[in-house]
Amino acid sequence: MTKIVPEKSLLSKKEEQDVMLDPTDIAAKIEGSEVVAGNVLLGDVYLYQEGKVTPAGREALKDSGIDLPPEPTPVNPPAINSISPSQGADGSQLVITGTDFGAAGGKVQVGTEDAALAEWTSTQITVAVLQGAQPMGAPMVVTVTTADGQQAYAPGGYTFLDAGNIDG
Repeated sequence: MTKIVPEKSLLSKKEEQDVMLDPTDIAAKIEGSEVVAGNVLLGDVYLYQEGKVTPAGREALKDSGIDLPPEPTPVNPPAINSISPSQGADGSQLVITGTDFGAAGGKVQVGTEDAALAEWTSTQITVAVLQGAQPMGAPMVVTVTTADGQQAYAPGGYTFLDAGNIDG
């Protein structure tokens, strides 16, 4: 028996059981459709392919009285476009610009240390960088983790310098 689910993680166990059908059941409910190699076709249109209901299949099942759970809203992954500055001393301010950070704050790490969050918007984050036991002069990856757990990276993004070696 094949589960027809748009996103398994969005359904409770009861909801998963309520929408369990196999391709033969789908073909039986949609007039003119047939099972071919585990997929369901209506003419040359796939209604069910590779274990998932297609958009056309969703409509055909709905027309046949079978309601599936709503499709999940796609979430764009975060992306870092730039960081400024790319080097500085312990405690310096770092501004990260990008997209899809989300409205709610998450977490920023420079190397292995959490940065102190000052401001968070969906396109810009401001933090104070904390060196901890990390070495000076070595580039550190900047990692943004959104409130929903998605991550974006700026490899080699920030280098800690001795405060006496910073132009200013």
